[in-house]
Formats: sequence, C-alpha cells, structure tokens
Amino acid sequence: MLRVLIVEERQAVRDGLKRLLALAGEITVVGETSRPAEAAEMARHLDCDLLVLGMSVLCGEGIDEVRRLKQAMPGLHVLAVGPAADADQARAAVAEGASGYLDIGRARLDLVRAVRAVCRGGVFVSAAAK
Repeated sequence: MLRVLIVEERQAVRDGLKRLLALAGEITVVGETSRPAEAAEMARHLDCDLLVLGMSVLCGEGIDEVRRLKQAMPGLHVLAVGPAADADQARAAVAEGASGYLDIGRARLDLVRAVRAVCRGGVFVSAAAK
C-alpha cells in the first residue's frame, strides 16, 4: 500500500486528488493539509511514501518548499502538481529534488500513473510541462 500526504491550499483540489487516488486500490491518502509548514512533520508522523505538493499553495515559494522538504526528509518522494504552462517551475522543482511534476489539468488521466512511477523511484513530468 502506498501512503500519500496531500499538501494543497484549495479544499476542492484536495478532494479531487483524493477521489482520483481512491480509484487505485493500492494508494491510500493518509493525510492532508493546506499549510506547507506542517508538511514535513506530518509526513514523518504519518510515515508517507509520497507527498503530493500543490504548487499554488506556496504563492511563488514552491521551489523553496520542495528544497525544504527534501532537506528535512531526503528519502521522501515529492510529486509537485501545478499548471502545465509553467515549464520553468516544473524543471526547477525536479532540480530541487521533486521526483515529478504533474500538470494539474492532466490529473484525471495521469495522477495515479505519476504516483506509481515516483514511488517506484522513477521521475514523472507531464509532457506539457517539459
């Protein structure tokens, strides 16, 4: 069972991500928060395999948050989720240690595949964000 924590400002987006992940039998959302400051501690406490990080939650500080999370928990897989139009943000997130970047507009089609790939140690970047 893959254990996922969702960090995203918007409740509606968190709910949508949870619904999509629930369709995959081997993925369990073990926690969620709208506040990035709680992310590392929650991930430790909940023994997460993956943290799904909504880049909109960070008001332009998404890359810094990826860096902080990876420094605090080097073994934690981070999948950044944001707009496809921001290819620079996607590249920077991966450069700072995120294991992937998912175009939020493709979540319905690619979220489960991205989570599986990242948890297996791979890298997933939506084609539109490359």
